[in-house]
Amino acid sequence: MKFFPQPDMEAQNEQLARILNGGLMLQDNVQGTLLEVNLAANMVSTVHHGLGYVPIGFIVIVKDSPGAIYGANTNDWDKEILLIASTQDQFARIFVL
Repeated sequence: MKFFPQPDMEAQNEQLARILNGGLMLQDNVQGTLLEVNLAANMVSTVHHGLGYVPIGFIVIVKDSPGAIYGANTNDWDKEILLIASTQDQFARIFVL
């Protein structure tokens, strides 16, 4: 009969707490990329995401002015680019996933 050593649960819990309390970043837990983009009013902007796969969408993290930001021509998105439209000139930070 083989006996396996008991894991040091206290050390594991301490390590897990350090990781979680140290702050997991969005990029640590979700496949995607954080981008900063400048968008022109009433135009479609080509954004190079560099993910190597076709994104399923994006989340607007922050923008510097009012106005809608939305995915455009989503059927044309590919492994390198996505198309984003804006109703106003604005800077935005987006997370592409």
